[in-house]
Amino acid sequence: MIRAARDRNVFEATSRRLRPFHRRRTVLLKTERDRVECSVSSFLSSAVVASPLISSGGGGGGSGHTNVNVLD
Repeated sequence: MIRAARDRNVFEATSRRLRPFHRRRTVLLKTERDRVECSVSSFLSSAVVASPLISSGGGGGGSGHTNVNVLD
């Protein structure tokens, strides 16, 4: 329950300011399971937040997913 509430707060904070959270994320990782969950949530939030920026570069949704995978 606490983890779910924290993830929801983290997701909302991520959609507001992606980069500070990206740095903080590496500190929060303690287990492989947390790492997977953070990767999935950051992938989703990155796709939502960065997709307009990426699509303006001419890539569209497909390159958006590729860029997120490369960053992870």
